[in-house]
Amino acid sequence: MNVGEAYIIPSDLKIPFEDFNKLSDEEWLARYSTTKLELFAEYPLYFYARKTTKKDGQPRSLMINSRNGMQIAVYDALLWGPVAWSTKTTPKRWIPLTKSSESVKPLKPEGSSQQLLFAAEEQTYAISVRWQTTANFIVPDLKNFSDYDPKFVVGTPGFTNRNYKFKGKSKPKLGAGFIVSADNVTYNEREYDNHHHKNLADLQNKPGDFYLPVNYLNPYPLWDDNKILGITINYPVTGFLDSLGLLDRLPTTYYPDYSINK
Repeated sequence: MNVGEAYIIPSDLKIPFEDFNKLSDEEWLARYSTTKLELFAEYPLYFYARKTTKKDGQPRSLMINSRNGMQIAVYDALLWGPVAWSTKTTPKRWIPLTKSSESVKPLKPEGSSQQLLFAAEEQTYAISVRWQTTANFIVPDLKNFSDYDPKFVVGTPGFTNRNYKFKGKSKPKLGAGFIVSADNVTYNEREYDNHHHKNLADLQNKPGDFYLPVNYLNPYPLWDDNKILGITINYPVTGFLDSLGLLDRLPTTYYPDYSINK
């Protein structure tokens, strides 16, 4: 498994997982009253961060849960993937980033009552903190985040689904999300969430770097009947599929602006 790859846990939905391959489209519709693509999209995603300690002799991995944005240890045997995925929404509030000269190890974010630090693509980024437990946020005049060549990163601080709260001060829990950079950013001075930025005038019409936690974007996995979008992490099975020529599939990565209604 590679950092950032997305997986699902088939047992998260109470349906026979083999039905995705066993049933025809007509049989599937008759049984579930929806399409395979729509039902597959209901699975939570788990983004791989790193290996963690075994439990009961079974290997486990530290994954980032797409629903709550937090790290969780998962048995490798439960995971299925990697899978392609997309997102449904762009949040109104974005987290401003500043580049820092401090040294932080990848997948080892650090924190204090004033700021959070994390490493991504050989660069350390800083997030200012409000009220000691919440990331500072702002509302830029930017709409669809995928228009700005976003970069998906794992190992950032994890943020809950309420007002960008984080867990763990000196050692924040791991999260995942997108770094977004725009060349010219404006901010509506009448926007309530922008009022606490006393330097808003200095920020107008200048480049900006931002962070968007993945759980704020409503991510979902993609299924395609004509391509295998997920393969088991069991190597012999992968090799068997490859020998059958069944690995002609979409790259298991992020697809911006993908609609399950296509």
